[in-house]
Amino acid sequence: MRLTKLLPLLMLLLAMTTARAQVGPGFIGSLDNTSHVLVALHPGDLTGFLDSFVFTVSGAGVAAAVIVPLSTLAPPDTDPSFFILNQASITGMVLIDATLTPLGIGVSTDLGMVLGANLPAAGTYSLLVAGTGGPGLGIYVGQITAQLVPEPQAVALLLAGLLLLLAVLRRRRARD
Repeated sequence: MRLTKLLPLLMLLLAMTTARAQVGPGFIGSLDNTSHVLVALHPGDLTGFLDSFVFTVSGAGVAAAVIVPLSTLAPPDTDPSFFILNQASITGMVLIDATLTPLGIGVSTDLGMVLGANLPAAGTYSLLVAGTGGPGLGIYVGQITAQLVPEPQAVALLLAGLLLLLAVLRRRRARD
């Protein structure tokens, strides 16, 4: 077996070992300032699927997600029959809040789908991924990240501390 045939599997293993956790559809947990690798299998699913990855955040912030069908990672000169088991097709991706309000819609790229959205407050959110699994294994991988925006009180406290530190330094220099 040629190395080019193993490249997508090696990339998947690398992604799975560098993120905090690997999860299939369902509840991810808290996503505060962390990333999660998303992996889903849809063997022989020709009718379509709708996966929901549910997560919570403890404050306002931003979220980003990338979903890649594993067959997309194949080098151009690879034998296509090797990837018959990996023919997943992603047709849509949306991030919604607990009231089912869409916050971001995935954009299709050459590699897969990408999404970015503002998370207006602490709460529970869901990343919905739709597609078809194809005649084989139907696998896709992805990653989701959420970065919280500091609360105004935290920023004010930081600035107050810096001003106090500057005042102390200025006073010491004046004495010397």
